[in-house]
Amino acid sequence: MGCVVLGLSIYALIDGNNLESLVSSGSEAVGSDFSVTVYSSAAIILIVVSALVAIVAFFGCCGAIKESKCMLGTYFVIILALFIGMTVGAVYGYTQDLVFNFL
Repeated sequence: MGCVVLGLSIYALIDGNNLESLVSSGSEAVGSDFSVTVYSSAAIILIVVSALVAIVAFFGCCGAIKESKCMLGTYFVIILALFIGMTVGAVYGYTQDLVFNFL
């Protein structure tokens, strides 16, 4: 899935006009104010995230196939860092919302 998202986001970044015509011809709900160029920063973010997902999946799969302790250790450290980051972000977002609602 990381490679699929990577490919689609690169396509959206490079050939946004073609994607815009594809989306606008397929659905009337999008409207005339739809512009893919507005979402170029989102495409760049998707490229970075999907590349990281592909690298993490590579370390996990190759480490399991080759039974390499180094690759599996790298996979574990990356997954642990992502888990800690997501947990800290969720707690921070939840407590920040509580603080703003309290004030």
